[in-house]
Amino acid sequence: RDRLRSRGLGDVYKRQAYFTWESDRLVVNAAGRGRRTLTVPGEVDGRPVTALASDTFAGCSTLEKLTIQQNITALPDGLFAKCPALQEITLTQPDPARLSVGQALLDGAPAFCRIRVPAASYTSYCLSYAWSPYAETFAH
Repeated sequence: RDRLRSRGLGDVYKRQAYFTWESDRLVVNAAGRGRRTLTVPGEVDGRPVTALASDTFAGCSTLEKLTIQQNITALPDGLFAKCPALQEITLTQPDPARLSVGQALLDGAPAFCRIRVPAASYTSYCLSYAWSPYAETFAH
């Protein structure tokens, strides 16, 4: 840890510390469940993170803001079903075609939850067949 901090990678280590692998699926661990903000890391325990399971955020009852980085390629239905405090999801992927999504992504999430997309990609997300059902929730 100290070596990571000395190289300026402390934030990367912290992000990884809130997630763990369980039977080949990434989940938020006990340390992460009580956090109000989380960022999905690019890798955990040396393994790349490219997709999330529908129960990745189970038990995150205080999670308000989540950042999903470009390394993620799929968001399953019901991903935020057990996140009653979730207010904002930030997607950093500029190309909506590189991030697959189902029709029930926000099922169970609060109605006031917003999806923040890159400003330059706002129109692309709105016009994307897969993402257009969420256009009313987009912010940039």
